[in-house]
Amino acid sequence: MKLSRDQLIVLSKKSISNAKTLIEEAELLFQNKHWARTVFLCHTAGEEFGKSIECMSATMDLARGVIDWNKFWKRFLNHRDKTKAIDAFETFMLGDPDPLDVYFKKLNEKAKLLFQGRNATLYTAMMTDGTVFEPSDVITEQMANDSLSWAKGRLGLAEKIIIPVLDSKAMKASDEEVKKIYDNFTATMKDPKKREEFAAKLEDRLSAEQDGHSLTGHWRLRKNQSRL
Repeated sequence: MKLSRDQLIVLSKKSISNAKTLIEEAELLFQNKHWARTVFLCHTAGEEFGKSIECMSATMDLARGVIDWNKFWKRFLNHRDKTKAIDAFETFMLGDPDPLDVYFKKLNEKAKLLFQGRNATLYTAMMTDGTVFEPSDVITEQMANDSLSWAKGRLGLAEKIIIPVLDSKAMKASDEEVKKIYDNFTATMKDPKKREEFAAKLEDRLSAEQDGHSLTGHWRLRKNQSRL
């Protein structure tokens, strides 16, 4: 199934809206001490953010004439691919302790571990030593609290970066103008110095504009590599 640019933009926005609702519901679970399900909803919100990124990226690919709809729908429906999409977006926006080539080598394994962690919030299972556990045995209050902080930080990024892009004149521009925007952004991300400067300016701006989202905590968690 092929989509128009407008349809992709609506899908991207709706994904962010749903992620926000999931986070609100996760907060209710946290208040009632349901740690495991709090983490699960935060992880699911992350997948929705990843879906939003996939759709925004697809608008660029569509304008550039390089979109592969089979690959798009595969990523759109795959849990790990959506997790990788939001993690990679954060890395581009905020930076990462590892160089990009090292980061991408680790990304598949990271997504695998995150998905295993997601399953641990839902299902009874057995550890390698034979110990049987249910989610409440392994998911702690601190893990749930970190998950909420992480999810709110992602929501802050989505509302401050993704939605303004989706609402911008650029998304209504000609294919040729969209290509230029893509090329300029790609050039910035490929240059380590420019990417570092971009991330620093973004951090300063978002920290100054904080409006209730845990952006400062989000940066701290990411820089400490406290993965959920």
